Amino acid sequence: MKCRLAAAVCLCLLSATGTSFAQSADEVKSAGASFDSARIAFRAGHYSEAAEHFEAADSSVPAAQTLMLAMEARERAGQTDRAATLAALVLARHGADGEVSVRAGEFLNNTKKNLFELRVECTPSCELVVGTRLIHGGAQESRTVYLAAGDHRVQATWDADRIREEIVSGEVGTTATSSFAAPPPPLDQPRVGPVATKLPHKMPAPGESSTGLPQSVFWTGVGLTVIAGGATAWSYVDSLDSPGPETVKRDCVDKGTDCHSYIEGQNADKRTNVILAVAGGLGLTTAVVGLFFTDWDTEDEPEDKLPEHVVTISPHVDIIDGAILGAKGTFF
Repeated sequence: MKCRLAAAVCLCLLSATGTSFAQSADEVKSAGASFDSARIAFRAGHYSEAAEHFEAADSSVPAAQTLMLAMEARERAGQTDRAATLAALVLARHGADGEVSVRAGEFLNNTKKNLFELRVECTPSCELVVGTRLIHGGAQESRTVYLAAGDHRVQATWDADRIREEIVSGEVGTTATSSFAAPPPPLDQPRVGPVATKLPHKMPAPGESSTGLPQSVFWTGVGLTVIAGGATAWSYVDSLDSPGPETVKRDCVDKGTDCHSYIEGQNADKRTNVILAVAGGLGLTTAVVGLFFTDWDTEDEPEDKLPEHVVTISPHVDIIDGAILGAKGTFF
C-alpha cells in the first residue's frame, strides 16, 4: 500500500507540474501543505480526513491524480456516494487522460447502480451544497452528483449571497435532473452618510419680534475671546523672556524673594494667569450665549426663493481636547 501511495504522489506531482505555472506561489504552497496532511492522514487510516485534505490540495492546484486519491480515500471511508461524485468530476474534467478516465469510469460503473444520480444545470455557473456539505469542484454550469436514495435538499449558490434551493428525491438506480437560474443581483444599497436636511425655521408672527439675542452678540464674544487668547499666548511667551529663568538665577543669587528680577517674573506669571482666566470666562460666556440665547433663525424669505447655494453657520463647542469655541457651517 505504501508503494502504491508513493507512486500516486509522484504521479500527482508530475501532473500538477503542467498546471502549476498558472497558479500563484501561495496556491502551490497551500496545495503542498494540504497534500502532506492528506498523506499523513491516509497512512494513519483516517480516510475521511485524508479526503478533505486531498480535495483542498485540488482546489489550490487542480490535478487528476489528486482527485483520484480523494476518490479512493472517500471509498475507504465508506462514503461511496461522495467517491462516485468525485469519479464523475474526474471524467468531466480530465476525460482526455486515458489511464485516469479508465480507472474513474470502472469505479463509477461498479458503484452508481447502488446510488441515485442527480444531474444539475446552473445558469450561470454555481456551486452546489447538498444538505450541509459543499460539493467539491467549484462553480460549474453542469454537474453530476451521486446520492443515497431518499430526499435531499440541494442548494445552488452564487456571489452576493444568492441562493436557489429545492428538495430532490430518488431511488437506487434512477436519475433526476434539476435546473437552477441565479436570482437577479441585489440592488445597490443606499449610501450611508450625512443627509442634507432643511429644517423648518420659525418665523415671527406679525407684530412679534424675536426673543433671542442678535447674532452680532455671539460674534462679538467670539472676537473678544480670540483677542484674549492671543493676549494670553503673548503674555506667556513674554514671561519666558522677560526676565526669564536664567536672568532670575543670575541676578537673584543670595538675594531672596526681594530680588527685582524675581518680583518681575512673578508679576509676569500673575498677568498671564489673569488674562487666561478672562479668556476662559469670555469663551464660556460666548458659548452659552451662542448655544442657548442667540436667535439663529433664517431671515424672513420664501422657501421657493432661497438662493441656489445656502451657507449655514452655527456655534461649535468642543470639550474633548480642551475647551474650544468656534463655529461650523455647511455649504450646499
